[in-house]
Amino acid sequence: MNHHLQRNGVSYQYLAILIGLLVVAISRDKRRLLKTLHTLLALYIATWFFIFPVEWWFRAHIENPNIALLKAVKSISLNVYTDEYYAPYSLLLTVIEYITLVLTIISRIKF
Repeated sequence: MNHHLQRNGVSYQYLAILIGLLVVAISRDKRRLLKTLHTLLALYIATWFFIFPVEWWFRAHIENPNIALLKAVKSISLNVYTDEYYAPYSLLLTVIEYITLVLTIISRIKF
């Protein structure tokens, strides 16, 4: 297996769950700012699939992966294998998540 694939094999499945939770928040929240922020965060997380080598998960966790599915997933991804893109993506994701969390908490506080 390619060394780069091992290094960038990040636990994307945790982010996928967050997309579902954000969709619920988008459907329930009436505040335009939070709806927009939740939508932007969900879309930003979803871009991971198109930037980084998600097909790594098929190879790492499925004993006999479907080769046609692997090729399909790989064909729609940019397959970026360098940390120069991963680190800024992760840092920006963390900042957006903290902003979302803080604004959501502030919006719920009754002054």
